[in-house]
Amino acid sequence: SQLAGEYARQLANAGEAIVAWVGAEDAAGLRESFAEIGQRLGVDGEDSTAIARRTVAYLAVIPARLLLVLDNAESLGTIEPYLPSLGQCRVLITTRDRDARFADLGEVVDVGGFEKTEAVDFLIEQTGLGHDAARDIAGSLGELPLALTTAVDAIRTRSTRQQTRNVTGAVCVITPRRRCEAKCCIWNQQ
Repeated sequence: SQLAGEYARQLANAGEAIVAWVGAEDAAGLRESFAEIGQRLGVDGEDSTAIARRTVAYLAVIPARLLLVLDNAESLGTIEPYLPSLGQCRVLITTRDRDARFADLGEVVDVGGFEKTEAVDFLIEQTGLGHDAARDIAGSLGELPLALTTAVDAIRTRSTRQQTRNVTGAVCVITPRRRCEAKCCIWNQQ
């Protein structure tokens, strides 16, 4: 997701594409997101299903260059009805699904985790944590980029709240209650 976001920002900033970002976790969310995109583009229909279907057809013929990001696709079957079949619309899909059929759609790029030193450096750079605390957090999160980004956000949020209450603004170190292997972590302040 982070790499997709950076790629989308670069295209948008360079004026090379209009970007539509859609959370692709489930069929209902996809339908509602495509219906919302369609409404913004002036696509009409009797309900969200019709608008979503017409939006996909519209994206296939839209004259502008468009990047459609389907983020965190649960499965290929869930997103297939939302893939424009023609036109200048480029589609970038992020997923944890290892279904080999994704290769039929285009190039598959496997994105791994950070190396341990990269993860520690990332946490230090983003939060100002000390080396030992950053190493402990990175190790407990398995050097996973999404988990590390979530940790950074939590540390920054907690640090900001702490600074508004306490002039000294000490950085609060957090550690996960359990190893992050799913989409989110449950945090416990120490």
